[in-house]
Amino acid sequence: MNEEQQILNSNISSILEKVAYIIITVVGTTLWLRRKISRDGVEIIKDRAEGDLIKDLTAERDTLAASRDHLINRITEVEKERNEALLDVRSLTMEVQHLTEKVQELKKIVEDAMHKLEQATHELQEYAVKYTVLIEKYKSISGNE
Repeated sequence: MNEEQQILNSNISSILEKVAYIIITVVGTTLWLRRKISRDGVEIIKDRAEGDLIKDLTAERDTLAASRDHLINRITEVEKERNEALLDVRSLTMEVQHLTEKVQELKKIVEDAMHKLEQATHELQEYAVKYTVLIEKYKSISGNE
């Protein structure tokens, strides 16, 4: 029995080694799978976070694009208003220049009229003096007769 016992012990040892190998393999595989699943979970969480970040950045980009478009439209409107104002200024400047020329013409007319009025007043004074002299002569002639 000794020999049978040794064979049996040898078989048991061999079985135990195989069982130990299987257990170690199962435990190792389980740990590896757990680590792999954990990494995959982390990657999934990272992917979700990246997806959320991309979604937020896309929304921000769209908002900024809308703001930019609004500003471009407003700048276009302001530029149009500025151009219209420049045309108005140009028109008013021409009108002021025209009116200034008219004022100069009217000023010259008034100055000429004043000069003529002064001449006419001077002539009237001369005629008044001559008329007074004539009346005095007439009175003296008619009074002597």
